[in-house]
Amino acid sequence: MRVHALIGALAIVNLFGTTMIACGEETAIRVGNIDAVLATPANVERPVVALLIAGSGTTDHDGNGPQVKPAS
Repeated sequence: MRVHALIGALAIVNLFGTTMIACGEETAIRVGNIDAVLATPANVERPVVALLIAGSGTTDHDGNGPQVKPAS
């Protein structure tokens, strides 16, 4: 029962998170020597912050690397 509730909650969070980013704005930024993409939701004055580190080296922001292509 708890597993089903957790899966349902994660699905709802994923749905709202995707909606917020899809309706927002993405800006390419550079912090020191790190290239990044800042995604901000539309019409939110102080959004919650989440830091996602996809990988290192040749891994792109979708998680794709030379041997693995999850396209996450």
